[in-house]
Amino acid sequence: MTLKDYSSAAARKKCVGCGHKTSFNSKIEYYNHEGGWLVENFNVRQWLYVKCLNCHYDNALWKLGVPGAVEESKNEWARRIVVEYRE
Repeated sequence: MTLKDYSSAAARKKCVGCGHKTSFNSKIEYYNHEGGWLVENFNVRQWLYVKCLNCHYDNALWKLGVPGAVEESKNEWARRIVVEYRE
């Protein structure tokens, strides 16, 4: 998916901080993060979030229920922790 695709998905959700449905701008904020989503045209995973224009809460897309590679990443992190703990 592209950033535009993720933006469209997030625009239909309610803010975690205040519950307003239409309080999102269309801009997805992002930064490099191993636990983030795979985004088209990026070489590394990106942490994706949208800022609520009403309360200014930074809503991570996973908190909004937007599907993506972050679930796969959670499994990778859990596996790493178990493996490192056993060693």
